[in-house]
Amino acid sequence: MVSQRKLLNNLFLILFLFCGTITYSQIGIGTNDPQATLDVREADPNAPTSGAGISVPQVSVLPARGNRNGQIVFNTTKNRYYYFEGTTWVPLNAYSLPEIKNITTSYTLLPIDSGVVFTANSATDITVNVPSNLPVGFNISLYQTGNGKVTFTGSFGVLVLNRLQRFTTAGQQAAAGLICTSSNTFFVTGDLVKN
Repeated sequence: MVSQRKLLNNLFLILFLFCGTITYSQIGIGTNDPQATLDVREADPNAPTSGAGISVPQVSVLPARGNRNGQIVFNTTKNRYYYFEGTTWVPLNAYSLPEIKNITTSYTLLPIDSGVVFTANSATDITVNVPSNLPVGFNISLYQTGNGKVTFTGSFGVLVLNRLQRFTTAGQQAAAGLICTSSNTFFVTGDLVKN
């Protein structure tokens, strides 16, 4: 039979370890006094070493899904950071030049296309389809470089609006912009004509 004193000592040890994990939930790297959940500090902020900073996971292609909102990766192929917003990966565009993507056939926009400058170099007319999974703030620019005109259309439940009901580029060298101002509502502007 286990002595009562030994049982109390074990219970006290378990309680102490359990309370320690509950009360101390901050991690400090380079500091003994973390001020956040994860607090990383350079030893000498006035003379940082080449190892200063945080390196996030680097990938050549984006994972099919993330594990949670706010997850961050660095895409080495696109040379930019992406964060997971619950359903898709979204580029962090701060201080980066926009990607230029050439399309020669009809194209359905993707969430990762936000901020992209499209050139449409087609001899025949093409369509840019606007799907329902694009976030508010999504925006692109498009420049028609070929003879084929470009028409913007919304998929089921998506509104693509223009004051004059113009949704097709006017001809070679025409420019257009598209922005999502609220859920599934987009405005298209630029050098456009009626379909």
